[in-house]
Amino acid sequence: SAFPSEETNAGTEFIPATTYVTWVVPVEEEKTQYSENDIIYQEFTTNSITSGGSLKVSLGESVTDRTTITFPATSEGAELIYYAWFDTDRYLSVDNDSKAELILKSANCTVAKGRTTDARIERVKPNKKMYMMIMAVDKDGKYGEVATASATTQNITYNALTVSVNVL
Repeated sequence: SAFPSEETNAGTEFIPATTYVTWVVPVEEEKTQYSENDIIYQEFTTNSITSGGSLKVSLGESVTDRTTITFPATSEGAELIYYAWFDTDRYLSVDNDSKAELILKSANCTVAKGRTTDARIERVKPNKKMYMMIMAVDKDGKYGEVATASATTQNITYNALTVSVNVL
């Protein structure tokens, strides 16, 4: 397959425009020794993802709790949607021309197949602002405009309750 086939996190999907080799050793019942001749391998190269596409991503309202932020995202005509989350310093250090490359190279890049996804980040500290960059890729491997959004996780609220312990 030229593109990742399911929603997945970085480290488990294929990187665009990269050559890979798969190695397979068919296991036979009661066979305990294998030689190099038993190995089947196949080399393949993933398609490039390039600029020049016209797709745009529409984002819904964010949904947050104390540790999670989610944006519903839609892009008509999308084959894939790539997104990644960044803290304030990293987000502000990137110019518009570098955003797509940053998404693709990010350790937290997520790829969703199809035209809709819930772009989500978990395990965020309470009351922390996070920035998301998201782009859609068409059937020709071309991405459109990179959309950005930000949201802040909910804060932990404190109250005047006290705890007392009676020792018997």
